[in-house]
This record gives sequence, structure tokens and C-alpha cells, in this order.
Amino acid sequence: MASRHEVSWIDRNDRLNPHERIVAIGGANPDRSIWKLSQKEAIEAIKSNKYVFFVKRDGRELNLVVAQSHIGYDFIKTETDSAIPVSLLGLPAPP
Repeated sequence: MASRHEVSWIDRNDRLNPHERIVAIGGANPDRSIWKLSQKEAIEAIKSNKYVFFVKRDGRELNLVVAQSHIGYDFIKTETDSAIPVSLLGLPAPP
């Protein structure tokens, strides 16, 4: 069974394409240690069912899913986002 991890920040670059902006995601473990995965590692973890990632929005937990851009590029977004990962892009930078 996949373990659940809350994403509380993202590391981003300044690319114009929103599908390419997320470099890494991260958060805190129950022991308060910090975890960080590249977008590629997060995609692999989601696809292999190793981890389930989520963000909290308005009291709800929104799971991250793997989506494909119109040119076939895999990226992560929440299950409620459309083609642009708005919920993730709204998270703060790493601490």
C-alpha cells in the first residue's frame, strides 16, 4: 500500500510553460525531517504506487496525479486542476 505524503512546497524554475515550472516537491515527515523529490521522481513514485502525494486546499486533501501535456510531457497536478497545475504552482518555495 502506498504511503501518503503532504506536499507543502515546490521548487520551481522560471520557464514559461507551466508544465515545466515544477522542479521538485517537498514537505515534512511526521518526525519533522524534510523530504524532497524531483518532479521526475514524484512521477515515478505515483506511477509505481509507491507514494500518494496530496495538498490541502479549503480543508480537503487533493491527491496528485500524473498528467500529460499536449506535446506528451508528463507532469504532476492535483486531481482537480485542469491542464495547468494551479494548485501546486500556488504553493510556496522551499523553506
